[in-house]
Amino acid sequence: MRRWMSLGFVLAFAGVGVFGCDDTSGGTDAGPPSGDGGGGGTDAGPMTGGDPVGFGPMLATLTAADYSCRGSETAPVDTNAEVSFNGVVTDFFNGMPVEGLTVHFFGDNAPAAGCTGSCIEATSSATGEVAVMDNEESWYAYRIEPGSGMIAGAPNDYIELVQFNEPTPAAAGSATMNAVQASTRNTIITLLGVMQEPGTATVTGQLVDCAGETIANGTIRAFDSTGEITLGTGRSGPRAFYFNGDSFPAAAQRATHIDGLYGAANIPVPADGLVRFEMWGTTSAGGTPEMLGCEQVQVLADGITVVNTGPGRSDGPAGCSM
Repeated sequence: MRRWMSLGFVLAFAGVGVFGCDDTSGGTDAGPPSGDGGGGGTDAGPMTGGDPVGFGPMLATLTAADYSCRGSETAPVDTNAEVSFNGVVTDFFNGMPVEGLTVHFFGDNAPAAGCTGSCIEATSSATGEVAVMDNEESWYAYRIEPGSGMIAGAPNDYIELVQFNEPTPAAAGSATMNAVQASTRNTIITLLGVMQEPGTATVTGQLVDCAGETIANGTIRAFDSTGEITLGTGRSGPRAFYFNGDSFPAAAQRATHIDGLYGAANIPVPADGLVRFEMWGTTSAGGTPEMLGCEQVQVLADGITVVNTGPGRSDGPAGCSM
């Protein structure tokens, strides 16, 4: 599966003032839910059809997305072959290594409060590196603790970030661990025309199909244990957002563009910290929108959760059955 492109590139807009460059062509979303969300975190019901999901160099000439593996896909099979590798804590905005940040590494892909049991705690070196270990071909998660990190000797304030479903590299390999400055998060929210609400969470990721292609015309929905969290398009309250095909946030975009990138801001943090994110889309012209993929993740008050969404898994979280 293709992994999400460098977030340093995605967020490079932060100091360039490109808000006026939003691409609003195409990318029609699948429409609002017809139900009210119901109870128990169930789906809100049918949605109004939009343009079929697909991939390609432009929205006007999309190739049909491949979701033939949906429902049979599973998480990677753990080989039980332990490998050591370096995580490299890297600044989202400028791609430079960050020194002095605390990393909690979870080989079981299940972040918990604090760092106990099999969790590995490490502090990033001058080259941003932390030494970790996990079983080859498994998924892991990591958390960057909030605090002051150094870039080339200069301190910067970083917010809490957790990233899920990351593949373990081969022995002696390395993997990027993203760190986000508070100023970067504030800039993306501001440029999207959203008022950041204290104590809420931000989630972002990328939608791909069975072939790992980034998918256009998908829409995000969010659920906690009580039902659907309505994602509006206004300045306040929970808000879905998408990008413009060149990995820049686009305030007017209402579905994923060809880069497959999506997000949600101002998400209320439930008592258990868990929110289910579903990606929906129409797989054929005139068809009924379907759930393409689904993951349940921990969200962070005033922090960021990163999770990429592939085709729905047969071993997916509760509520994600295909």
